[in-house]
Amino acid sequence: MNTGPRANNSFSHLKITAIVLALAAMVVLSVGSALAEERAVEGFLDKRHKDVLLIETMEGEPVVIMGMDGANVSNMEGLHELKKGDYIRALYKKTVSGVLLSHDIDRVQPMMLPEGISGIDADEILKGYDGDKSIVVPVDIRSGDEFLAGHLPGALSAPGGKLTSEILILDRGKQLAFYSADWIGSGLIDAALAAKGEGFKDVAIFRGGMRKLALYEALMMVDVSYLKKSLKQGAKFQFWDARAPEEAKAQRIKGAAQGDWAWVERDNIISAKVLYPMVVYGSDENDESAIQVARMASRWGYAALSGEPVRVLDGGLKAWKKAGLPVEKGGTPLKKSAAHTDVSIIPDSEFRSLLNGPGDVVLLDVRSRVQTEGDDFKHVLQIPIDELPFRLEEIPMDREVVAFCSSGTRSKIAYEILKKNGYKVRYFERQVKFGESGIDF
Repeated sequence: MNTGPRANNSFSHLKITAIVLALAAMVVLSVGSALAEERAVEGFLDKRHKDVLLIETMEGEPVVIMGMDGANVSNMEGLHELKKGDYIRALYKKTVSGVLLSHDIDRVQPMMLPEGISGIDADEILKGYDGDKSIVVPVDIRSGDEFLAGHLPGALSAPGGKLTSEILILDRGKQLAFYSADWIGSGLIDAALAAKGEGFKDVAIFRGGMRKLALYEALMMVDVSYLKKSLKQGAKFQFWDARAPEEAKAQRIKGAAQGDWAWVERDNIISAKVLYPMVVYGSDENDESAIQVARMASRWGYAALSGEPVRVLDGGLKAWKKAGLPVEKGGTPLKKSAAHTDVSIIPDSEFRSLLNGPGDVVLLDVRSRVQTEGDDFKHVLQIPIDELPFRLEEIPMDREVVAFCSSGTRSKIAYEILKKNGYKVRYFERQVKFGESGIDF
């Protein structure tokens, strides 16, 4: 990270307008999601305009922070004292489409990892989704209740960083990856050092926390005991039956929607009726249909709209019934939706044609830096959605722009930002696949 002389914080008029309008667009697109408890983020300052900060975390991830009115500041008189390369820690309880609304911003010294403890990125820790514990074993140091409410598939619980017998019986050659709710904290380091003391050779810390995993469209496993307790307290969830239509019609969780992986479409899941956190379930712990549908819902932006990660019921309908929770006979399965007519959305055939040669059209990939790392697609301009307000000058005003991402959610945000800044723009709303052979859908 460059920690050189004081940066010039006087942005051009275009950049200032971009930031203000971009944040306004984000507020319009999604209601700010309130978090259950305070969170923190740390990183090096890259750019600042008034109360809007762009920082880069230790992992190289860009994060946009907006200081709220009356925000507390420490180790400085005000945000105007910050310069490029300063290391800051921001506390927040609310986000708006990835922008953190902070009530407390401090200038601090960076916390470095001890010798023998490595960092791990989101892609590596999410390999546990495929059940390959020989690669990485996620270890969740949050409280037991938080773990039951939602944890990574295959994760083990170590409340407060205390290593349980379930962890201590593991082969010392396994890689342990500790994570928490926060970006980083002494609890993670203490837990990792304890694991090294117990003889584990490969110990890592994921400093992104649960918030960052949500940005990677991660899904969480939820225990039926948490759901039972929450329902009793009046909480509401959108239950989704991922089994085959005939199974769901015979018996399903009371009030659940239904659609297996072959029938689920974006319009079925992402609609104006998104109100509650989604819980997807299959038949039992061996039914992978719930994982498939949950991944679709997460990629299509349900988490962003509901403010909560998409969860999979651990143990499926079998666990639900065992807990004595209500079931009913299913209703009519979902039907295929009508074709889109929104002129802001580019048709599939035209988008595929542009991938072969866009001509004067700018193809804009707004996925995160980590997701685009190593990609080298021809005719594609890559600007992560969090950086877009700061990099508008890289996009020609005299050419049409077509924004796309992996799911269609961030491309919609990019569309709103660019439209408000005077660009001729459309976006591709479908799920996109990226691989060595190129881009496809």
